Amino acid sequence: MGKMSSLYSVALLFNGLGGELPSSLFRLKNLKTIQIQQNWGKNWSLPSTVEGIDDTQLERLLLQNNFVGSIPSWVAKLQQLQTLDLSKNKFEGPIPEAMGDLSLLKYLSLMDNNLTESIPSSLGKLDAMEVLILG
Repeated sequence: MGKMSSLYSVALLFNGLGGELPSSLFRLKNLKTIQIQQNWGKNWSLPSTVEGIDDTQLERLLLQNNFVGSIPSWVAKLQQLQTLDLSKNKFEGPIPEAMGDLSLLKYLSLMDNNLTESIPSSLGKLDAMEVLILG
């Protein structure tokens, strides 16, 4: 996927696909939206590490249902991110403390997961936040 330099949006909806998303997807410089929702087949997962994403333009990351594992800390390096919807998944573990570094984030939904521990105090630094759904 790393060669699709003009790709603006990726949407995988209402299908039976699954697996680990390729890390190269998150390095596409012109990509603004990744939307993977309502896929009732196999489980999905995020790569544990992604390098070279400091200058990506990703604004919307919408991943709903059938994602497993933990929320990786590299998500906080997506500095243009304004919408992060990780609801209705099977994410486990803590909310990464680094999520408080997403200074442009306006919408965050983590509802219906298996997240543990407390809400990181760093989320209080998100001055642009308009909608926060953690339930």
